[in-house]
Amino acid sequence: MQADDSITYNMSVDKKIILSIVFFVCGLAILTVLYLKFFNNFAPSGKAGLSVNSSYGQATVILDNALIGKTPYESQTLKPGEHTLSIKTENGNYETKIKLVAQVQTAVAREVGAGKDFSAGNIVWMEKISGDSNSASIISNPTEAQVKMDAVEKGATPLNLNDISEGSHTIEISKPGYETQSINLKFKKGFKLNVISDLFLIPISENLEGVDYSAKVKIYKLALSDAGVNIEPSIWAKAVSYFGKTRGKPVNFDFLIDSEGVIYDSNGVKVTLNLESLTKTNYILGYLSKNQEDLSDKAKEALGSFGTGALGNSVKVIPTGVGFLRVRSEPSLNGTEISRINEGEEFLMLEEKEGWTKIKLADGKEGWASSTYLEKVVK
Repeated sequence: MQADDSITYNMSVDKKIILSIVFFVCGLAILTVLYLKFFNNFAPSGKAGLSVNSSYGQATVILDNALIGKTPYESQTLKPGEHTLSIKTENGNYETKIKLVAQVQTAVAREVGAGKDFSAGNIVWMEKISGDSNSASIISNPTEAQVKMDAVEKGATPLNLNDISEGSHTIEISKPGYETQSINLKFKKGFKLNVISDLFLIPISENLEGVDYSAKVKIYKLALSDAGVNIEPSIWAKAVSYFGKTRGKPVNFDFLIDSEGVIYDSNGVKVTLNLESLTKTNYILGYLSKNQEDLSDKAKEALGSFGTGALGNSVKVIPTGVGFLRVRSEPSLNGTEISRINEGEEFLMLEEKEGWTKIKLADGKEGWASSTYLEKVVK
């Protein structure tokens, strides 16, 4: 009996030891995974890690001219060294050089918008430094952006921060006229975090106020939020459209027009208009003016596509041979005569259409008169 009891006891002890070893190994494995994923950000020995994320839609990820996947993308088995990274969306292509470091994860977050200035993103990677302190290097485009760490002002970019406490911190990078970038970073002793941040230029100033240009056209004078930036109007027009689609439209523009008289549709695409293609009663236009200046002569000329003259412009009745000019209810000789105006009198011009001009009479009524006997008054 004693021998059997001893055997039973020993088998029980062996099972407990085995189970303890199994639990210990499993626990160690779980802790190792958690450590690698949440604390270390390290790729396997001899390999480099890369994660790529995109906002406002999925993007294609290309590394050294080879398609490697779609966003969100992540790999821990890439070759260390310098690489060319491309992120492509329907809006365009972002390309940059990145340096992948062995056992380190490089994180790229990108918004590919309407051109370089109307895009945004961050590249973050770690590098080993001597000692057990923590530091950060922060570069921005444009430069001289203000940096906050955990809501505390730290200075302007380019900026180096030292002796940062270990753990998670939130960095905000901001500049007037641009959207603020907010990044959550985890600092580890003996490592430096490098951050390159591109800020999104806001294509529409905050204060928008429309002005009735004519009876059928309302115009908003647009301005870049950073007046010091020079942007091609064709890129700016696309950016206004992109901004409205992704951030919500402050105003729904039917068309945009620049100082050269070029007209763009609601998608920011250059168009040629004629009266036959304009079927709406009223139109809302955005004027791409860097400093919200008045409409240029070329812009006013282009607005003729809408069959309109500018409010505020006047016309004067020139000699007709009979001393007066008939005003009709319609832009046609078949229109009913509603008034007669005298030579030399001036009236507010409302609209132009195929040889006829719509005017506002002294009593507030509106009617059409032959453009042949009306002269625009330059003020």
